[in-house]
Amino acid sequence: MVTSTVPDFINSQMHTNPVPPLGLLYIASYAERCGHEVEVLDMVAQRVSIGCLFDKIANSKPNVVGITTTTLTLYDALQVARTVKEVDARIITVLGGAHTYIYPQETLAFLEVDRIVIGEGELPFARLLKDVWNYRAEVEIAEDIDALPFPARHLVDNLLYHSTLGKGKMMTGMITSRGCPFHCSFCHQPHYGKRWRARSAGNVVDEMEECIKLGIGEIEIYDDTFTYDRQRVIDICLDIIRKNLKVDWAIRTRVDRVDKEMLQIMAKAGCKRINYGIESANLGVLKMLRKGITPEQSVEAVRMTKDAGIEVQAYFMIGSPRETKEQILNTIEFANKLGADYCYYSITSPCPSTLLYTLGMREGKFNDYWGDFAKKPVVNFKARFWGDLQRDELIGLMKKGYKSFYGKPSYILRQLVKTKTLSELARKARMAIRMLK
Repeated sequence: MVTSTVPDFINSQMHTNPVPPLGLLYIASYAERCGHEVEVLDMVAQRVSIGCLFDKIANSKPNVVGITTTTLTLYDALQVARTVKEVDARIITVLGGAHTYIYPQETLAFLEVDRIVIGEGELPFARLLKDVWNYRAEVEIAEDIDALPFPARHLVDNLLYHSTLGKGKMMTGMITSRGCPFHCSFCHQPHYGKRWRARSAGNVVDEMEECIKLGIGEIEIYDDTFTYDRQRVIDICLDIIRKNLKVDWAIRTRVDRVDKEMLQIMAKAGCKRINYGIESANLGVLKMLRKGITPEQSVEAVRMTKDAGIEVQAYFMIGSPRETKEQILNTIEFANKLGADYCYYSITSPCPSTLLYTLGMREGKFNDYWGDFAKKPVVNFKARFWGDLQRDELIGLMKKGYKSFYGKPSYILRQLVKTKTLSELARKARMAIRMLK
């Protein structure tokens, strides 16, 4: 049985380093626990073309091939499924991921797709492998995520993974909680995943220890809001400190879910970077996005984080509904003064099934173009923007934001001072040049 990822859109566009396919690795480890023989193929990190995929499938001779997909990568996922069927039509192809939850019937309508998995993949995929012919797709989530085995990192080459913003050490990802209790209008978190479920501190630190034994020196934690439970964060940090674990780690969280004491203990335990979704400097835009934060909270969170000795990557969105050019320029100025170490801009594009997408259709801003794409995906598809500004103008403003942030002599000097190795400097320079282009 081979599980396979499709080319990652963000990595291909931004030329960032590929990240471990944690979803597949969780599914693989659970399948192994149930007694199945598993192989994981990361097409992104291994740079596997469709032509090479044919040979790999032919050599492996799997009974079942699982393919993960988002709506944006559906075209590629179907290419993978068609290739599998060309090797042997008897191989069962299974699609899973966020897309199949949103568009289950549309996905099953493709002849190259035999089955789909909806919800979190570990339990339903194992159920499918046990009895593929009587399998019915139903949403399933893991209630006790401590009970799940750690991702099957032994099935991939961990040397392939490094953080673009890290120190060049071997990197992996971790998920210490699932779900998000917040209600941002742009968030594509499936409805079943809204309820927040967390692993215990001891279970999290045990996985960190396992990663260290594999030679991994950097961990990216991909929880939507790692610091949602303050006491759990402190317990994790205290356990890391008690065990004297030497590993760098980074998290994602909200600016309204941190405080001085928490940040200080996180820094002591090895947290090197926090990624904050700040989105905008304009309160009206933040309200439209239902972000539930203020620019003042962002300023304070970044200040406290920097004071604790932790780097900050700030994420911003431009081109949101009813946002003016003046407001975007205000956000760019705000970003330049914020003091973050890294800045990332994206243009607001409503994802399928989100509140923003539903509202846009209701107001007649666009038709159900994601639904049309789900039925007939095409190559070089471009997602729609919702705003009063044209695509070219928004792209120009995004470039202006990057140039004004990364092009400042003072910023370049700071990066030179704190960069420890030539390889680290080269990675960051390549990233900055690509953004500026």
